[in-house]
Amino acid sequence: MAVGLWLIAVMFIAIALKGFGFTMTALALPKREVKTVHAYEDDSALASLLGALLADPDGSVDRGMLEEFGSPWGSDFAYLGGGDLVLLSEGGRAVAGGAYRRYDSTTAQLGWLWTRPDRRRTGLGRQVLGELESSAIWRGYDRVYAVAGPGQNSARELFAVGGYRAVGRRVSEDEYLGFVRMVGWED
Repeated sequence: MAVGLWLIAVMFIAIALKGFGFTMTALALPKREVKTVHAYEDDSALASLLGALLADPDGSVDRGMLEEFGSPWGSDFAYLGGGDLVLLSEGGRAVAGGAYRRYDSTTAQLGWLWTRPDRRRTGLGRQVLGELESSAIWRGYDRVYAVAGPGQNSARELFAVGGYRAVGRRVSEDEYLGFVRMVGWED
């Protein structure tokens, strides 16, 4: 609400100044800081990410899929299980997030990548991907693996833009498709 009033005030001033011969070439809106949080499995940031995943009307996550975080397998995404949970927040609200877990001794497997619908195509997905890759490198992984399921075209695009190579052959958008990328230091 405050940003809306601020914008109206700036526009009113711009119109008034134009009457006196002044021009404005650009209108700079205030930017909110995006904060990165690496969460533990019992962290409130995880609850924020899971709540955002459930609330996303375009998402492909249902309550049954979220039960895996309560299972022993779900703890693999936690730091102590060889994984990491990343949440980007803006103004105290979750705007993007994701996680990875240990696939094998050299590979991290991505999962739960999400960006709030009104913030998609703003670079937040690439930022989450970068945070997860950096964390995986720090943990000693040499490559990152991901799977895009049926209808997850935005995930497929994100992996392609992020330098991931498709594993297997894409027959249709209704099939799962794996992606892999080498990370870390090159010889």
